[in-house]
Amino acid sequence: MNNKINLFNKLLILLSVLVILTSCDRKEDKVIATINGEKVYLKDFKNRYEDFLLSSGISDTYPNRQNILNSMVTEVLMQKFDNNDSVYANKEYQREKKWVNQEALLGFVMDRDVFAKITASDKEIRTAFKRANMKVAARHLYAKTLDEANELYSLLKTGVSFDLLAKQVFTDSTLRNNGGYLGFFSWGDMDPAFEEAAYTLPVGKISKPIKTEEGYSIIKVEKRVANPLLTEDEYMRKKKQIERLVKINKKKPAEHKFINSLIDLDKININERALNDVYKKYSLILNEKLEVKSVNNGSEVVSDYKGKKFTVAQIINRLEELPYYFREKIKTIDNLKTAVKGFYLKDILLNYAKEKGYDKNPYVLKKERQLETNLFMRYKMINITKNAEVSDSAAYDFYQKNKKYFTTDTKYHVKEIIVKRKSLADSLIKVLRRNKGKFSSLAKKYSLRKFSAVNGGDLGWASIEKFGLLRKKIYHAKLSELLGPLNIKGYYGIFIVAGKKKGKVAPFNQIKDKVKAAAKFYYRNDIFKKYTQNLFEKNKIDINFNLLKNTPMLNYH
Repeated sequence: MNNKINLFNKLLILLSVLVILTSCDRKEDKVIATINGEKVYLKDFKNRYEDFLLSSGISDTYPNRQNILNSMVTEVLMQKFDNNDSVYANKEYQREKKWVNQEALLGFVMDRDVFAKITASDKEIRTAFKRANMKVAARHLYAKTLDEANELYSLLKTGVSFDLLAKQVFTDSTLRNNGGYLGFFSWGDMDPAFEEAAYTLPVGKISKPIKTEEGYSIIKVEKRVANPLLTEDEYMRKKKQIERLVKINKKKPAEHKFINSLIDLDKININERALNDVYKKYSLILNEKLEVKSVNNGSEVVSDYKGKKFTVAQIINRLEELPYYFREKIKTIDNLKTAVKGFYLKDILLNYAKEKGYDKNPYVLKKERQLETNLFMRYKMINITKNAEVSDSAAYDFYQKNKKYFTTDTKYHVKEIIVKRKSLADSLIKVLRRNKGKFSSLAKKYSLRKFSAVNGGDLGWASIEKFGLLRKKIYHAKLSELLGPLNIKGYYGIFIVAGKKKGKVAPFNQIKDKVKAAAKFYYRNDIFKKYTQNLFEKNKIDINFNLLKNTPMLNYH
């Protein structure tokens, strides 16, 4: 018994010493700024400023020190000495706060258990050093699937040109018209798999389909230009930097391998019917035609992975926890299926992190605070801008100077005939050149797109953006001019612009509220700056300018 009491007393003494040492360490830390008695410590400022120097590559100057310290003081003022009820009550802010905390933890997992274990041999670093001093000119063709890529590769092998295929696969006008030519690029500019092929493929040869993050590419190297004056001394000076870049290139594959060791995403069983039910209900929720609480009894199982199941209600609740910029991306059943699999993966990773004790790691806690502060300041700025007052006269002045923002789109009245065979399209265009009056009857008889065919090919009035790849042709066409036949992804179209309505500037009185909202957004930085200046003037702020100026910082250059 006495031994237990002695041990307990020793632990109490040790704990007291640790508390004293910790408090002494903080007391001895110099204070660089005080806001109404709230202290900003030199150590915290140095960490923040040196992180800024490292991430931005900017040199250490006194004005840069002032800017970072001002940011830290502003954060204290906003968080502790201003009314933030509307920010904290914002449901979207609450969602994102939970999200960024989880991201800090998951980011630490990837850094500690993936990136930190990646190695780079001297041979790999030397190869990368040579590539970093070499530029490659290449062209490529892109496909979403391997089947499409293999088809493109077969066509190239039979003699079809890059120029012709580029017009079919690219929506970007530059790549469409230059045969997929990318020009010169440097090591680190492209997807790692793309680069590996581009730097190893013989000049003039065509690669087989290369799997990249975005899909598949077929590459033809046009030229390589290397720096002929590389030295061992230069290699040694840049070795650390190049080594880090090599490891970064290996990070994605290493992450995939790590994730695959924790979960087999292909073995997640999905109930397609229940998934469709979720999709329909959640679409109604997003469109505010259904409330989340009305589906809380959705007990049908949507998915199952090793006994862990998600019901309809659980999936919808998980979707509701996502930040808006993720929720709005769920536009198809496939998007929803990916999200469901993501829930399993995230839960497994979070459990893994907690089992390792990473959620208590000081670095993670510090990162969480940093991300929370950044998030708070973003929502605070939105709130300040939203609540700012704009007078009618100021709004009218903004309206007069920026009428282009308040002009309705020019509308185009377009008619179409879409057919599968080019020979038929050629025959139809010959008939129409002799008699445009037959457009409607020919569209009804031959056009494949039913919704327009029933109306004689009439697409009605629409803004130029609605016409996608055809917008340039439509924009430059004269009234009643026949366009075509135009190749549209294997189909052939004949078009005629039957009318144009130029956009008009809406009267100020009709759109005054819209003008004020636009003016607030346009001047949001000035609004935030003025608000911050008022806070600085209302509160007591003391800055140790001597410490700010003379404290030595780590040299990153």
